[in-house]
Amino acid sequence: EIYVRSDTVGEEVFYNCKSISSVHCVNTVTIESNAFYGTETLSEIGLVGNNNSCANNAFLESNENLTVYSNGSVNGLDSSNNNIKICTDYSLRTKSNGNIILQAYLGSATDVKIPQCLKIYEIDSSVFEGNTNIESVHIPNSVRNIGERAFASCPYLEEISCACNVTNVGPYAFSNCPKLERVPSMKSLEIVDEYAFSSTG
Repeated sequence: EIYVRSDTVGEEVFYNCKSISSVHCVNTVTIESNAFYGTETLSEIGLVGNNNSCANNAFLESNENLTVYSNGSVNGLDSSNNNIKICTDYSLRTKSNGNIILQAYLGSATDVKIPQCLKIYEIDSSVFEGNTNIESVHIPNSVRNIGERAFASCPYLEEISCACNVTNVGPYAFSNCPKLERVPSMKSLEIVDEYAFSSTG
């Protein structure tokens, strides 16, 4: 797993690198020509900043199952580039202390796997509230806080997985989820607020 803290991933930086699986770009970034050429093991890239841009040939000969998770569109990048997938389902904001907040979910999946490569620290209030599509949610190890009513009133939500580093669960976070029966053991929990799991299965 690699953190990129600069605003540029330079030309051929990871050319033919066979050992990386995940990349997290902290800032708005420009990805230059052949930056990830031949990265056959690279499965996910998280672009947290806004207005990212990418050379058309940045991902030549890379993993055909690569998914680029971006906080908005990526200039110059489209799914025809080596058949990579582009996902803009997760709307993010970054706090002054650097913590990344998931502020909205824009997708329509039934099984939601929040990507580890985005390094989301907190799921904001009401992000999934009232979502009638989701049946399961995978919460990555990076998440520490689940906000008020984050998953409230999701009628078909049955399972939460992972979530092993969550320390705080806000009020009504999972309330009124009648089918929710499978919740992982959250061994890091410090605070479970009022009615967090009220009226669940």
